[in-house]
Amino acid sequence: MTSYAVILYAVLAAAFCVGVGVFYRICARRSPRSAGMRWLIATTVVLALGLIAAQMDLPANARIFAGLVLPVWAIGGLLGLVIAAIRPQGPGA
Repeated sequence: MTSYAVILYAVLAAAFCVGVGVFYRICARRSPRSAGMRWLIATTVVLALGLIAAQMDLPANARIFAGLVLPVWAIGGLLGLVIAAIRPQGPGA
């Protein structure tokens, strides 16, 4: 039987990687400023959801998702933005 901690770490790693990929593509297609604003809006929504989940009497799995998995996704998104902003884009790259 698989431990719940192993499953949680796998979900956290997957959320981080998805965040990196999503915001890397956004920054590659748009300007870094536009992508940064999108990340800021998404992170604000994520943190608001985490706060709401902490204040309400939600089940534990919803609190873990909103308070742990979504912020890890946002941190991964920030890494994706930084990588895309540093890495040169275009046909000559």
